[in-house]
Amino acid sequence: MIVDAAELQVAATPMEGFGHQQFDNVLGFTEKGLHTAVAPSIGYKRNFKKQKRPHLASF
Repeated sequence: MIVDAAELQVAATPMEGFGHQQFDNVLGFTEKGLHTAVAPSIGYKRNFKKQKRPHLASF
């Protein structure tokens, strides 16, 4: 899935530590005998202009 997204120039990253039981309940998977294994974060990359950061005084 991540490779396919990259081919479409879409950013995708798997999320760790998500509450899979809550996902299953909200999506109705529990009643169907299914369960969530992976939750990806998918979106387009945003190009930010690099900005110079002001130098902080050394202490």
